[in-house]
Amino acid sequence: MLKEIEFEGSDGPDLRSLLKMFFGVVLGGMAAFLLLMVARSGSWSTLLVSGEPRREGEDDEPEESEAGPAEPAASEESSQASDDTIELFGFDWLEGYATTHQGLVRSENQDRFLLDVGREGVLALVADGMGGHSGGSVASSVAVKTIGGMLGKLESYEPKAVHRAMHDSFERADEAIRHRASKELKLQGMGTTAVGAVITKDFVVHAYTGDSRLYHFRDGELIYRTQDHSVVRYLQEEGLVSEEEARTHPMRSRLTSSLGGSPPERKVLVEPAWKKKSKSQPAVLDFRPGDVLLLCSDGLNGEVEPGVLERIVAEGDSLKTCVQALLNEALEAGGRDNVTILALRRK
Repeated sequence: MLKEIEFEGSDGPDLRSLLKMFFGVVLGGMAAFLLLMVARSGSWSTLLVSGEPRREGEDDEPEESEAGPAEPAASEESSQASDDTIELFGFDWLEGYATTHQGLVRSENQDRFLLDVGREGVLALVADGMGGHSGGSVASSVAVKTIGGMLGKLESYEPKAVHRAMHDSFERADEAIRHRASKELKLQGMGTTAVGAVITKDFVVHAYTGDSRLYHFRDGELIYRTQDHSVVRYLQEEGLVSEEEARTHPMRSRLTSSLGGSPPERKVLVEPAWKKKSKSQPAVLDFRPGDVLLLCSDGLNGEVEPGVLERIVAEGDSLKTCVQALLNEALEAGGRDNVTILALRRK
């Protein structure tokens, strides 16, 4: 179900016009949201699309917060279906496609995702909220609103400056979520994962906390993915469980870091660190023509086998085909969580 959609434009050098369009696709019990964002050279815009997922063990009775999500006002208008993909006309070197789905079990969708077009690059962000009584949707909304403003404040697209700005925005989002939770009893303990990337023509700087993931593919092969901040990841690193066992482990959704969440005194871990410029956790990713970035909530990788996910990306003729096939796989595997998939490819 579509909860919030807002386009925001900001003044830029030689800004002449901005066309804002959003299309939604609803097929049977499934809601897929398709984005179309058009920005002329020299201008930039923000497109925010919000859904709402829940996690296992959370209260299944949806209850809206009296204060509501701390983000731009909602649009209740429905849209016509479209087969178009995202087109970033200000950036002829980049194409993208995104979708979000409530899944087949959850009673609401607490995911949020965002695309922000800046002067020299694009910010892509996925947040997967956690918390009963709609706390997860509030947390992910606050995260997207807070982190989503970073490009407008960015003074330089030099990699280290982008990295510092991303980490600062994640930390501000953590503080904002905890502050909001302290004001309402029903929101206490709410939190969200987040994975974001600033994509330029030559490189990608990313940051994440929790178990939402970023995948980097080149020539059809996976060359990098983020490592979940979870109890199961720790068990894997200690050799106590295999990757196959981790997929069905009862603590697979127990996070060791998130924006907000509990305990309230826990400090958020945002990776990768700049000083850790290693192959396993690179601070900056080389971005070449043909490379594909996939950002997703755990509703995708929690349902789809790693080999299947990689095969679909490798065989996809278009990002639309790839994303729709991944969503179908997640739903056919049970759709027990909400699914958000955002794919971008360097032309």
